[in-house]
Amino acid sequence: MSESENARDRIIALKSAVDGLIVHGAYDDITGELFDMVTGDFMKTNDRILRQVAIEGVCKMMFVPKLCDENDQTKVEAIIAKLLF
Repeated sequence: MSESENARDRIIALKSAVDGLIVHGAYDDITGELFDMVTGDFMKTNDRILRQVAIEGVCKMMFVPKLCDENDQTKVEAIIAKLLF
């Protein structure tokens, strides 16, 4: 597998992860880990394209109310802080 195919597959996987979180939310352990990976690891990666895809996905997730409990504003505040950095 070439480097460009590998990069393309990682972008598709990241977009799919974001779409899955938007549709299903992040309530259990598995989706919570995926949420943390998208909002943490991918937003800090050195790959510029992956980082842009992650930031775009996180911005989309900010408009989905089922990603976190309405009473848990700390998660929302943490996402906004990561976006600002």
